[in-house]
Amino acid sequence: MSFSKIQNFFYNWSIQLKLVSIISVIIIVSISGIIYLATYFFKQDNEVRIKEKNLEITELIASKTRSDLSNVIRSAREVAFGVASNRINTIQRRSSIQDVSEVSEGEEIVAIYLYQWNGRPVLDRSSYNYFYLNELKWSKNKIDSIVGKNLKNYSEAINNKTVVRNSSIGDQALMGISHPYRLGAIRFFVVITKMDLIQSSFKGSGITENFLLTEEGVVLAHTNKEVTIKQKDYNELPLLDKIKSSPLNNGQMKYSDKDDVTYIASFKKLGIAGLTVVTNVNEDKAMEEVNNIQRRNFFLMIIILSLSILVVLIYSKKLTKPILKLVDASHQIEKGDFHVELTETSGDEIGILTRSFGNMAKGLSERDKIKDAFGKFVNTELAEKVLHGELKLGGSRRECAVFFSDIRNFTATSEGMEPEDVVEFLNHYMTDMVACVNQKKGVVDKFIGDSIMAVWGAINTTENDTENAIDAALLMREALVKLNLNRKNNKMPYIRMGIGINTGPVIAGQIGSDERLEFTVVGDAVNLASRIESLNKDFNTDILISDSSLEKVKGIYDVVKMKSIHVKGKQKAQTIYAVLGRKGSKSTPANLTELRKLVEQGFEPKSNPKTLASTKSNQVSPKKSVPKKSSKRSKPK
Repeated sequence: MSFSKIQNFFYNWSIQLKLVSIISVIIIVSISGIIYLATYFFKQDNEVRIKEKNLEITELIASKTRSDLSNVIRSAREVAFGVASNRINTIQRRSSIQDVSEVSEGEEIVAIYLYQWNGRPVLDRSSYNYFYLNELKWSKNKIDSIVGKNLKNYSEAINNKTVVRNSSIGDQALMGISHPYRLGAIRFFVVITKMDLIQSSFKGSGITENFLLTEEGVVLAHTNKEVTIKQKDYNELPLLDKIKSSPLNNGQMKYSDKDDVTYIASFKKLGIAGLTVVTNVNEDKAMEEVNNIQRRNFFLMIIILSLSILVVLIYSKKLTKPILKLVDASHQIEKGDFHVELTETSGDEIGILTRSFGNMAKGLSERDKIKDAFGKFVNTELAEKVLHGELKLGGSRRECAVFFSDIRNFTATSEGMEPEDVVEFLNHYMTDMVACVNQKKGVVDKFIGDSIMAVWGAINTTENDTENAIDAALLMREALVKLNLNRKNNKMPYIRMGIGINTGPVIAGQIGSDERLEFTVVGDAVNLASRIESLNKDFNTDILISDSSLEKVKGIYDVVKMKSIHVKGKQKAQTIYAVLGRKGSKSTPANLTELRKLVEQGFEPKSNPKTLASTKSNQVSPKKSVPKKSSKRSKPK
């Protein structure tokens, strides 16, 4: 069979069948994976054997160490008796130094101290191995200081407890033992002994490490004598916690030190002074040969896989080419470029995927255009919710801050302008004003000629909706001042603006039909906000808020209470407040007079305490108690 016929034979095979065939061959050739399982079980078996060996070593060392310590304590008791009973002629009070090296029982003893107890340890007498001290060129004070540092712990012997501490000095391994001893007024003795006998039991072989721990986790004896002398502390390792918590006198565990080195350990409690013998094996060293076998098998598997991959690459070159094109196309789409060009190269799933991918790119391009266009007509957040189908026909009751703004006398102002100029001006004006709304996280509900309706809390409610609405109004005031300064430079008439804000319950949601929806808010709070906005003309102000809005932002803004008025649709008189600005802000006008100068002439206010104080109680009466009906198209209810 020729190569072309083989290609034709595989041409219409599914990708799944092609991959399964090739991967099956790789798996069959790569049976070396089984070696991993064999290595794993070998490793487990090796670990069990190490633990068993550790336990045997621990038992042997513990038995010998227990015997050696008992002999040391027994010898120390005999020496203590000789010192206490004046049987040994070298015994003196603490002020004298005598040689006790003549006493055969104490040939390992460096010094011995006998204590009485009077609520605290009181030294009765002491004796030293002066020959040993001279050999090392030590004074007895050096030994005394070691005992003094641990005297509090040694005093626990008064409770019939044996205490053992590492008392190594310089490069000499020493051990301190405190043991109860009653003879006359003497209650316990402390003996400092050489560690040669104990240390000899902890000689290790190969990778095994043996050591003796005190109750506090300090090394008393170690395979490496340097570790004994340095009094290494194992207190922070989980090993000591395991030993303390174990109800048995022996056990096994794996633990890691501060350098993340893992050890396989066995321990045996001596039953003397809380001492524990530990046999340690570094896991990496113990498993080194196992790891070597695993590593060699790994290299073997790589060779087999490499040969398999080489075979696959020869065939898959044509197979992967369209896939790589799809990857490049996906990166192109990821960057926002949906204009991709893909050509089908086969009739299998790759060809189907290529065709579907091209159709998807076209669909994404259309969707992106719709989203971009839709986002210019509605709020971006609202557009996202609509595109994801999160907004349905109907609404929900919410408490919102409703905002209306309007250009004063815009009809008269625009009469002398060309239509194109009017549109250009409105676009410029709306761009600046809507930016203020968006900056304070508001949603522009609609444009009504030169008016803007916006809401806070219709989509996502926060505790600061009213504050954000008022802040947006203050930003619009600043934007209008800058706009008027530019118009002044171009010898154009000033623009005045009125803003009304009310906070209250509304129905927010999609209103319309299944074919044509509009997201808006309706309710009495909306109508009142529109009425409040229209009162700016009568009060000669630019920002008015309702009493309910003021309740939400008490203490944040400087406001002037206006005269209570009746508005259309409300039986009860409404209290309206003119907003001067934020409290403490340098840009806040001191009173209504300064505010009017600011909005009418672009004047930067200079507040003074007297003027500010005089306006706090100022109430401005509107020119008329009920505003005139505007000639403009009324705002939505």
